Amino acid sequence: MNLNLKRANEILQKHHKRKQVRQFINNFALNVIVVVVLSAFMSYMFYKVNALIPPKPKAKRTYTQMSLKKSYTCAYKDIKCLKAYARKQAKKARINPDLFLAIISTESNWNAAAVNKRSHDYGLTQINKVNIKNRYELIKIRSSAEYSIDKALEILLHFKKSYSKLEPDTWYCRYNIGYKNLPETCNRYLTRLSQN
Repeated sequence: MNLNLKRANEILQKHHKRKQVRQFINNFALNVIVVVVLSAFMSYMFYKVNALIPPKPKAKRTYTQMSLKKSYTCAYKDIKCLKAYARKQAKKARINPDLFLAIISTESNWNAAAVNKRSHDYGLTQINKVNIKNRYELIKIRSSAEYSIDKALEILLHFKKSYSKLEPDTWYCRYNIGYKNLPETCNRYLTRLSQN
């Protein structure tokens, strides 16, 4: 009986050890599977989240580089070329070329680097900060006289369309005074234009 009891104890101990080993293997395998699944899930989420984040924008080219790629050909201080360009563009826009040249002479005296710190007007055609903020790019206006000419013509065309019927003889004064009702300022501006 003692032998049978000893034998039974040995069998139970072996069985218990096997059970422990099996349990250890099962737990280990389960842990490995959990780690693999979690790492796969984390990788998937990492790429998924990164796909939602927009890529960093590429560095912008400076405006002077961009303007060089345009068809602008005049040198910054080449007044003869700028006058020819302004005359040509004014004809295209159906603005009196002599009037447009007088406006540029009055506004900046053909100084493409002109800045009026009091009224915040910039460039060859002295475009105001309000227009720059809403429509145009300051760096281009200051770096390309031809761009400044084109934008000044857009502004003049706007005022011509808005005021030529109401003010047929003085609508172009609006380039200087904008939408304000300033008859004295307008008269002074018209006098200055007639002198150029």
